[in-house]
Amino acid sequence: MNNATEETSYVCPICYYYGPFYDSSDTVRFKRYSSVCPNCRSKERGRFMKIVLNNMIGFEKTKSMTAIHFSPVRGEWYDIHFKSCQRVGGIEDGYDLTDLVLPDKWFDVSIGIDILEHIRDDEKALSEIARITRRFALFPVPVTYDEDRELSKLDKDGHVRQTTSRYYQKYGKFFSRVEVVSSEQCPSIYQVMSLGKNGKNYPETIPICEV
Repeated sequence: MNNATEETSYVCPICYYYGPFYDSSDTVRFKRYSSVCPNCRSKERGRFMKIVLNNMIGFEKTKSMTAIHFSPVRGEWYDIHFKSCQRVGGIEDGYDLTDLVLPDKWFDVSIGIDILEHIRDDEKALSEIARITRRFALFPVPVTYDEDRELSKLDKDGHVRQTTSRYYQKYGKFFSRVEVVSSEQCPSIYQVMSLGKNGKNYPETIPICEV
């Protein structure tokens, strides 16, 4: 990870830091520029999730809801966004998304960032997510590929599939309504795009799934 540059300053919608962001090279596909907030370490998709919860679902709604978050990387801010938020790490914490030992409709909101591209039986996982959720499920995947493709073996990022925004069509099998929102709708000051070299940029996407 490189130092923040002085060229462009951004506002982090999570911690309200203002200034340059760090570059990130934690993916094998391409280096992402101005990716990481130096203060709270949030990245593009996490910042976009905060904007979606605030502006597209609404803080007045979520602050009275219970939530479970299956990928809580630096996720402390979720604790104040909901009435309660159970943050777990996945299988290492005893939570197999294809076989959740949780009652039906147990949480108002379920969240998982960059998870389903790692799970071979993703439809079973989506079925389980829908089962334990009362209101909203938000499970974005990276959509920086040119085509949807199942992989015969794990890639270097541990993915079992490559995904585009078309991947979200299968969510409609399990939820009554799915609205896919794009970070292209957000002001650029928040930097919620994956910025590659030579102008090859990818918007972040989050499917808002209603049960």
